[in-house]
Amino acid sequence: MNQSLRVRTRAVPDSAKPVIATVASWQDARLDLTAAADIHKGLGADFTSHLIQLHEPDVTPTPGQAAYQFVRTASDVQDQLEALFRSLRPDIVHTHRAQDFEIVAAAARRAGVPDLVHCLEATGRMSPSADDRRHQLHLREAAALIVVPTSDVPTDAWTGARLCTIAPGIDHGRFHPGDAGRARRKVGLPSGPRIVGCGSPAQNLDPLIQAMFHLPPDIHLALFGPAVPTPDQRQRIRRLGLDERIHVLGPWAEPHLIYRAIDVYFHGPGRSPFPRQVLAAQAVGKPVVATWPTREEVLCPTGAHLLPTLFVPSMTSTIQRAIMSCHHDSIRQFVERRWGAGPMIDAYRDLFLAVTAASAGNGRILANGTEGATRV
Repeated sequence: MNQSLRVRTRAVPDSAKPVIATVASWQDARLDLTAAADIHKGLGADFTSHLIQLHEPDVTPTPGQAAYQFVRTASDVQDQLEALFRSLRPDIVHTHRAQDFEIVAAAARRAGVPDLVHCLEATGRMSPSADDRRHQLHLREAAALIVVPTSDVPTDAWTGARLCTIAPGIDHGRFHPGDAGRARRKVGLPSGPRIVGCGSPAQNLDPLIQAMFHLPPDIHLALFGPAVPTPDQRQRIRRLGLDERIHVLGPWAEPHLIYRAIDVYFHGPGRSPFPRQVLAAQAVGKPVVATWPTREEVLCPTGAHLLPTLFVPSMTSTIQRAIMSCHHDSIRQFVERRWGAGPMIDAYRDLFLAVTAASAGNGRILANGTEGATRV
């Protein structure tokens, strides 16, 4: 079944449509790190949807990425958001990042927004950090409806919260195979070597840099998105003689080109068990090597490898095996069948309709009452 992003339409008068305000960060929009843009686009004629972007002060946002753009650290950003919410009168404000939620939630409540929906990227750690616990507290205090990617979230951390499970998805209409040579020319990668791509956080790059030292010299590494080496890591790259083999691309407005340009995608430890980067790489037909907490069910059985630890010899041998993979079609078909954007968009549409209907009737989305979190 084709599960690429589609817009379902129906004849609904504009005045009767629920209004959704989705908040995303500049980095998320540029690197496609959350489903915010897909959800905004896919809600179609059932809603009036607004995309709001928060960015850092040293960033010049790209015109057209979002209708409304604000500097996250501005002293009056909450006042600006409150004024916007009073103007737009959204039924739901939908957030994706922990660092944005506190700012946005306060502005939304002051503006009288009926409901907050937050997409939780990380679904629990063995040892939650102080920031994790603070985020949980803010979500509970704001009475936000929390969307999680899997039903086995540890509910003891979410006592009193309302949880809804929606599996993630990727728009394989945008992420699809293409001319690798053209993609390499466009993003500035050499044409000859085989290239491993990595877009996971920089704090986990040290073992990958060490693995590159042990890999054959015709294998290069392309770092992009949040995978930006620290000064110490750059020194280590120079010390190991890897300057010519490790390419730092930084953020890109067209991340699908990077996935086309690489031969294998490596994803180190992060916060999400269902990394969007892993789905995107597989949608383009690329083999994946991933580590915890990436879940096995998000990986194609014939074209992906899950490493329990960042043990350099295992990383080295697994990357070499992945480079030799010839299962590109089956990898893409796996994503099309199981992780397309269509079911995700439909689930958000149904959730938003249920939330707005409950609010109109002065009710709450509460179901399956259990000790601890409430499942929707």
